Amino acid sequence: MVFINPIFDSIFVGKENPWTTHWFNSYLPSLQLQHVCAALGVTRLGLQSGLFHEPFNYEETPDIVRKRQKYLRCKPGHISSLVEESYFLNESLSQTRLLQKIRPLRKDIPIKIIWTEEYGEKISTERKKLWLKSQEMYTSMLSSDSVVTTKLRGSLPKSLFTKHRAIIDIIEKSVKDWRTKSRVTAKY
Repeated sequence: MVFINPIFDSIFVGKENPWTTHWFNSYLPSLQLQHVCAALGVTRLGLQSGLFHEPFNYEETPDIVRKRQKYLRCKPGHISSLVEESYFLNESLSQTRLLQKIRPLRKDIPIKIIWTEEYGEKISTERKKLWLKSQEMYTSMLSSDSVVTTKLRGSLPKSLFTKHRAIIDIIEKSVKDWRTKSRVTAKY
């Protein structure tokens, strides 16, 4: 199993928690506004006129990826999916907790976790500390005998668009290791 910046449900514990406040008072409303802007065509006009910045405008990002991100930023259906996934995150996290109680993860399953130093680039120091603490808690919670963690510098969006090769290498190695182990343990 390979996890990329998994969100630990305990990060949302407490009403005055800075992560909960950020998620529900800043992040979700921002996504909802992006959805409305995409539906009204404001995003397209903003990107064409230069009023809006290109999403994930990192120097190392290939041009084809930049164009695709601009296209997706203008599609209301795409933004709507992002809003729904983020809004129902608590439900997804509770389903994960329930699954762990019903059928815990086997200890012999190798787990690779890829963490980034920051969740996002515009997050306060307080939330960054909480994000790093949740990484420690999540890693210690896993019951697998073989948990390997990799830390990437920067934020998740930047890492996905500029360090994608490192992420792909980890996934490819995991698949190759699994195939090798499967061949060795196969009965037929």
